[in-house]
Amino acid sequence: MTEEELDAIEIESSKTVALTRFVDPNDREHPLMLRPHGKGLVMITLRPAHEVRTDTEYFKEIGESELDEEMVNLAVHIIEQKSGHFDPKELAGDRYQKALRHLVEQKVKGEKPVIPKAAEPAKVINLMDALRRSLETEGGETRKPAAPSSRRAATRHPAAG
Repeated sequence: MTEEELDAIEIESSKTVALTRFVDPNDREHPLMLRPHGKGLVMITLRPAHEVRTDTEYFKEIGESELDEEMVNLAVHIIEQKSGHFDPKELAGDRYQKALRHLVEQKVKGEKPVIPKAAEPAKVINLMDALRRSLETEGGETRKPAAPSSRRAATRHPAAG
């Protein structure tokens, strides 16, 4: 083993991290944490307390209520139906940067850029009705929609306005 490999093993096994600072291209200083990972280091930008918010701020308007069993079953069904193999390559690259680079290359060549037409606005539909219809046709049976229960009506909260 080389001395560098021994050093990397020693750093990783020590379970220590390095804290430092760096200056970005906009001349702003940021605190960093460097931690060993395999043959290299992972750099994590640390945020000052004033930039970090607690989760209570985001969830304070959500009241306490019981989950609607039909909605839970529907969510589980959708998750099962949409689950599949994940290929991280599908997320690789920056599509915006690639399209921008292509546009610049067209302009440099003196070509007129091809700008795609804007999509037509989508028709607004009731998502729950569409999901129920989808489940009914998928199962090969037509089911009568369940009547709203008194339990569900009691757990509803008025809209904030």
